[in-house]
Amino acid sequence: MLQGVVAKADRTIALHGIAGTKWLMQKTRGYGGLCRRPLGPMKESEGVKLLAHPHVVELLKLEKIYEEEAKAKVKSA
Repeated sequence: MLQGVVAKADRTIALHGIAGTKWLMQKTRGYGGLCRRPLGPMKESEGVKLLAHPHVVELLKLEKIYEEEAKAKVKSA
């Protein structure tokens, strides 16, 4: 199950290239920034579509669950 979620999201993000990956990282993690030349930045409208894609949404949802579980384990230790 987890491998399928990750694989689908990976393919979806990869189709948007380096610019898509960096845009998504910037929006979700606060780092990534812009691509170096000669690659151009991703259009904001395309990035919003990528962030809303069901494969990406599912991955981010699972990531949040695992992060919360990890924090709870650390807190209880």
